[in-house]
Amino acid sequence: CRQKGFHVDRYKKIIIITGIIGAVLICWGFLYSQADRYGLDVPGTRQIFPEKVWRGENRTITYEFGFDFSRDAGRCLHFVSDRQTVKVYQNGGLIHSLDNGTTAVGRVPGKFFHFVKLSQAESQVLVEIQYHYYHDENVSPVFWLGDRQQMFKERLIHALPAAVIYFLTFVIGVMVLLFWGIVRRELKNSRESFYFSALLIVVGLWFIRGSELVNLLASNHIALSYAGYLLFLQIPILCFCFSIYYWDMKIKLWWENLYFFLCLLNMAVSVGLHVNGIREFKETVFTTHLLLLAAFGTMFAGMFFYFRKHGADYKVKATFFPTMIILVSTAWDFWGFYHNTLDTYRAGGLASLLFVGCVSWSVIYDLSIQLKEGQENAIYKRLAVTDLLTGLYNRNAYERWEQSCQGMLGEIGLAVCDLNNLKYYNDTFGHEVGDRYIVDAAGLIQEACGREGTCYRIGGDEFLVVWERKPDSFPYAMEQCLKKLDLMQQDYNRNSEYICMQIACGYAAAEPGDTRVGDMIKRADGMMYCHKKQLKGFAENSQRN
Repeated sequence: CRQKGFHVDRYKKIIIITGIIGAVLICWGFLYSQADRYGLDVPGTRQIFPEKVWRGENRTITYEFGFDFSRDAGRCLHFVSDRQTVKVYQNGGLIHSLDNGTTAVGRVPGKFFHFVKLSQAESQVLVEIQYHYYHDENVSPVFWLGDRQQMFKERLIHALPAAVIYFLTFVIGVMVLLFWGIVRRELKNSRESFYFSALLIVVGLWFIRGSELVNLLASNHIALSYAGYLLFLQIPILCFCFSIYYWDMKIKLWWENLYFFLCLLNMAVSVGLHVNGIREFKETVFTTHLLLLAAFGTMFAGMFFYFRKHGADYKVKATFFPTMIILVSTAWDFWGFYHNTLDTYRAGGLASLLFVGCVSWSVIYDLSIQLKEGQENAIYKRLAVTDLLTGLYNRNAYERWEQSCQGMLGEIGLAVCDLNNLKYYNDTFGHEVGDRYIVDAAGLIQEACGREGTCYRIGGDEFLVVWERKPDSFPYAMEQCLKKLDLMQQDYNRNSEYICMQIACGYAAAEPGDTRVGDMIKRADGMMYCHKKQLKGFAENSQRN
C-alpha cells in the first residue's frame, strides 16, 4: 500500500508541475504575442494614415497615400487583409495584387500579410480593397511603412509564441491518441480518451491554421482559409461525443443519432454549397455555430447530472470554470466573427487552451485511475486461473480451456504427470517438504515440456501439459521430453537431501474417434499408471539391492 500510494503521489506531483509549466507557457505566449498588438518595434518603421479614402462600387474602398522617400527610411508598404481582394497602384501602374481563386477549393482569399515594395522618390500610392462580406467594410487595415525584412522578422517574432502553444495542443492530442492505442483494452471508458485526443488534434490544427506564423509562411492562402472551415465543421461532433463519454451520460439513442445526422448533414450541405459556388463557408457557418452551442449544452447537462450523482469531484472542479470561460469566449468569438472583430480569435484561443489544459489534467488523471483499476482486475483475473503454489495454470484455467475446445480437438496433444510418494513426504517430513516436492516437480515439468505446451496443475500431485498443435512426430517428441525430464530428475535427486523425485508420465494425441478431451486423458492415464508401476518397482529393487 505504501508503494502504491507513493506512485499515486508521484503521479500527482508530475501532473501539478506539468500543469504549472503549461499555464506559464500559455500565459507567456499569449501575453507576449499580444504585446504592442498594433505596433512594430522596428527602427525606421512607422504607422501611416491615408490622405484620402473613398468608396467605390461592389464594396470597394480605395486608400490614397503620397510619399516622398527622401524623408522616409523604408520603401515597403505593409498591411494585412482578411477575405478581401487587393490591388496596389503606384503612379497609376499596378504593382501588387491579391485576386480571387478560380477553383472549387476556394475563391475568396484568406488572411494575407502584404509587403509591397515601393520605388521612385516621390509617388502616389493607391490601395484598392474589395470586401466580399458586409461586415468587413467596417474594419480598416493598419498601414505601415518601413524595411520589409525588419517588419517581416518582427511579425514572425510576435507570432511564434502563440504558434508554439497551438502546436503543443496538437502534439498533446497525438500523444493522447498514441497512449489510447496502447492501453485502450485496459480502459473501462476508452472512448473518452479517443474523442478527447481527436478533439485536441482537430482544434490544434484549427488554431495552427489560423495562427499568424502559418499565414506569414504559407503560399496558398486561399486553401489555408477554407481548411480552417473544414476543420471547424468537425469540432461540434467531436465535442459532443467527448462530452457524452467524459461525463458518462446515458442519453437516449435517438437524440445521439439525431445530432450525428445534423452534423453530417451540415458538413455535406456546407461543402456542397461552397463547391457549387452558391454560398461560401463563411455564409453557412451559422449552423455550425448552433451545433457547437448544442454540444456545449450537452457538456453542461452532463456536468449537472454527474454532479448530482458524484458530487464536486476532480472532474467537476477541473472542468466547471474553464467550461464557463470557454462558453463566454465562444459567444465573444461569434460576435467578433459576425462583426469582423478579428482580435476575438486570439482571446478565444486563450480560453480554449485554458479549457484544454484543465480537461487534459482531468482526462489523464481519469486514465490513470482506470489503468490502476484495469491492472488490479487483470491481477484478480490472473489469480483466478493461476495455481498460487507453483505459478502454473490451475484447474479453473484447464476447465475453461477444455470447454472452449470440445468438438474441435484437431491437432491437440497432451501429457499427464503424477508425483509418486507425495503422501510419504507429507507424513514423514511435513507439508513444507511436500510443498517443496510439488514446486520443484512443477519447475522440472515446465522446463522439460512447457516451451511449446501449456502446463496446468489440476490436482494435488497431478499435472497436465497441453499442446494446442502437437509437435511433428508427436510420439517421438514426447519420448524426448520424458527422457529429458528423467535426466533432470536424476540430477535433482543427486543433489537433494530428503526428496527422491519420481514423476510418472503418459501422453496421447487426438484421434479421429475422439469427441472430448477426456478421451485422450484416459489413454494418457493408462500409460502414466504403467510408468508409475515401473518407477515403484525400480525403487523397490533398488532398496533390496
